[in-house]
Amino acid sequence: IHHAKAKNLAAKGEFSQAETEMTNASQKLNTLIKSSKDGKEFDPLKLQTHQLTGQIYAANGNYEACEEEYRKAVEHFPNDGRALFMLSRILELRGKTEEVLKLQERMKLLQAMQGSMFGP
Repeated sequence: IHHAKAKNLAAKGEFSQAETEMTNASQKLNTLIKSSKDGKEFDPLKLQTHQLTGQIYAANGNYEACEEEYRKAVEHFPNDGRALFMLSRILELRGKTEEVLKLQERMKLLQAMQGSMFGP
């Protein structure tokens, strides 16, 4: 519910309210994860929450918070190409070229590994 509300608010340009919705979504998700056995069943939703929150922060010009959110995504999902790509984009926007180059190398390795898993 919070994701849908946040997307609708962001589409209307109401980014501060969208940020609030995503904060609420994160809090509720964290509560669910803590109450579950290992929380793995919530991984897809957790990744979506990081990504949408980062997008809303970026759209609102809050690049520092966006970077922090994408760093969390990469920390929790180190082999997710989308998370790596989004972090590299915000780092590029913030002029952190050395980190961008490291992430690009990491993405190339990941892509090569994933490609080898599915054949030539």
